[in-house]
Amino acid sequence: MKRLFFAIGGLAILGFGIYAAIRAEKSSSAGKGDGWEERIIYFVLLDRFENGDPGNDKSYGNPECNDPVDAHAFQGGDLTGLRQRIAAIEKLGANALWITPLYKGVPIKVGRNSGFPGYWAAFSDPYEFELDPRFGTAAEFDAVLAEARSRDIRTILDMVVNHAGYKAPLVTQRPDWFHDPKTSASLGDPEIFGSLAGLPDFNHRNPEAAAYLIDLHRRWVERFAFDGIRMDTVKHVEPWYFREWIAAMQTSNPNLFIFGEILDESYDKFPRYLETGFAGLFNFPLRRSLIETFAQGQSVDRVAARVREMLSLFGQEQSRRLITLLDNHDVPRFMEEFPREMDPDVVRERYQLALTALFTLPGIPQLTYGNEVGMYGGADPDNRRMMPDWAFTPPFNEPDHPGFVSRPGAVWAHLHRLIEIRKQVPALTRGDYDEIWRQNDPRNPNVWAFVRAGAGDPVLVVIHNGDTESGPLQLPLRGHFRDGQELTAVSLELDEKTGRKLESDRRYPVREGSIEVELPARRGLILSAGKSRP
Repeated sequence: MKRLFFAIGGLAILGFGIYAAIRAEKSSSAGKGDGWEERIIYFVLLDRFENGDPGNDKSYGNPECNDPVDAHAFQGGDLTGLRQRIAAIEKLGANALWITPLYKGVPIKVGRNSGFPGYWAAFSDPYEFELDPRFGTAAEFDAVLAEARSRDIRTILDMVVNHAGYKAPLVTQRPDWFHDPKTSASLGDPEIFGSLAGLPDFNHRNPEAAAYLIDLHRRWVERFAFDGIRMDTVKHVEPWYFREWIAAMQTSNPNLFIFGEILDESYDKFPRYLETGFAGLFNFPLRRSLIETFAQGQSVDRVAARVREMLSLFGQEQSRRLITLLDNHDVPRFMEEFPREMDPDVVRERYQLALTALFTLPGIPQLTYGNEVGMYGGADPDNRRMMPDWAFTPPFNEPDHPGFVSRPGAVWAHLHRLIEIRKQVPALTRGDYDEIWRQNDPRNPNVWAFVRAGAGDPVLVVIHNGDTESGPLQLPLRGHFRDGQELTAVSLELDEKTGRKLESDRRYPVREGSIEVELPARRGLILSAGKSRP
């Protein structure tokens, strides 16, 4: 019924467009609230996470594509393995799980690559609704969704409408549904109308192609009970199409949280895609500033200025729905950004400080598997290494491992503590951001302070990015706290032997609208006037 409706051509699409426009006013905020600001997203590149069922490793595709010795080929990670590791994700504290695409992929090798991340879909007409056998079955995905839901973990499925896989059956069946690489340059912006890495590029102006992509993805939404969609390669598709596509997905599930990837280090393209209905976009511009400030040891001005730019463009509410990250599978790991000559202990401290900033700034934090233990990795496929067994729940005194941050168990414990704090302090998820101070002394321009306020008790966050002690600093509080109040530290320090949090009895009195603090090198400080301590 739905396939017939969508396939009858331009008139049907026009009718759907009118319907989507009518729905837009009602559903423009659908999926944007409902507590997503309070979620911590844990990203799993499924093939590289956990091999729970070796029996499906060679069940499909070119045999050369199913070779765990080849970093460009499938390694065996699957849905069964993911379900087995959901308890470890819960123990870390993450409460949203983003999974790479599950489409049945094209069974070929292109150059050295085999499409293991899942973005080379074997689209066909009629659409063959099947998961890639190497990842598992529909029943196994149902089991993952049920296991996650039982632990209050929401699930996000990755999708792509920009392209099909190399030599997908649809390319031969419906060649007019794709841009002709010989003539597409004449259509406009090559970033939209050109081919990405030679992949068959959909022509969304063809009404049947546009409807086909809507129809097949609604089938996924209606078949599986996931909670959100991460849209791949957003900037390579005309914005108007996402207005249609998002509205269609939300006819099937109005509560879907739909966010997208724009892999740019500027905000230039963000407004046109946010206007189409995306609840949020990946904050790659902020990621670049986090690298410059923390990994490369530059001034806090880099990241503080970026946050100010973000707020001036999008306001407080939308900024809280942008997805903040240190890395993912499309960029080198954050750990690779540190100078090679830097002392390993300094690297660990700077990495932990970057995580502190990530979890106290506006936005929904996204962790990539391996972030919790400081996994290294350069360009693809090195940034897509297999997750080792020890890394899921490492003890605090876990020994060093090649390719990971020093003392990875201590980093895991620090991140776990940050997640605890974020969950227990509403101001860090729903509060407004107000910068109150940046150190202007050119000899040490590396202290930055801001308040998150407007949801529960306000908190003061101080970030010291310098390599020496800060000395006493007098911070103006801009009216956020009253004279006579005493602020207490929300503990970020952990016992060197056990990893348990160390409570601090240090009090910080507010006098004449300001407060005095002093920080060790490369440390963060969170202060609260609340009576209970997270």
